[in-house]
Amino acid sequence: MMITLTPLQIKLVRTLIIIGGLSLSVKQDIEKREVDDRIWVFLLIASLPLTVLEYQSKEQWFLPLILHVFSITVGSIVSLLFAYLDYFGGGDAKAFITLSILEPPSPLSLIPSLSLMINSSILTLTIIAWLLAKNLVRIILYNEKFLSDFNTLKEKIFVLLFTDKTKLSRIKEKPYKFFIVERPTANGRRKIVFKHTISEDTLETLNSLLETGLYSPDTEVYTTPAVPYLLFIFLGYILYIILGSPLDLLFKLTVPLKV
Repeated sequence: MMITLTPLQIKLVRTLIIIGGLSLSVKQDIEKREVDDRIWVFLLIASLPLTVLEYQSKEQWFLPLILHVFSITVGSIVSLLFAYLDYFGGGDAKAFITLSILEPPSPLSLIPSLSLMINSSILTLTIIAWLLAKNLVRIILYNEKFLSDFNTLKEKIFVLLFTDKTKLSRIKEKPYKFFIVERPTANGRRKIVFKHTISEDTLETLNSLLETGLYSPDTEVYTTPAVPYLLFIFLGYILYIILGSPLDLLFKLTVPLKV
């Protein structure tokens, strides 16, 4: 007896498979900072037939298919470009490309690849909000004067929004969780290094600081958290499934309703 799935059931099964695969990739990325490529192969093998079935169940499929191809093209180009520029890790790029292939576009909505990238980027702002709140508490409640370590307004704003103070001994235990953003100056003060890449070797930076003699394992340095971007891709996908793209919601709120 052949089991026939409705379009909604097809979409639900595909979504659950993707959520399972993304969950596993996030777990691996957090624990090892490496993601097994077989996850993306599995997602394509398990989910792509369901995407094809979804198209077969549609009466009007040509325009959605054209938009889907466009979404795959945009997602692949942007992901590979960001990986080449070292803004993405390889797993991040593969995740976006895989999702672009598997997720058909919705009517009157931004293409999936761009929606997912926008959602993921917006969710990274939660890290900034958390760091800002934490630093304001340190300033207001504990009267810490850490902003006086820096001369320029640009450095002070960066420190307030993007950094935390972490002991070098803690960084040495789990270097993949941090980026060290400070360096010593010639006069013994600190300066902020603004540009960082995903492949930066934190342990190498830590050792170079210790070699200067100005730092010890108990020294607190300014760091930014190296939160796996795959976590935000996963959450961005959940947000996309539930609400779509925030730009879609904004458009609906700003366009006057017809009476």
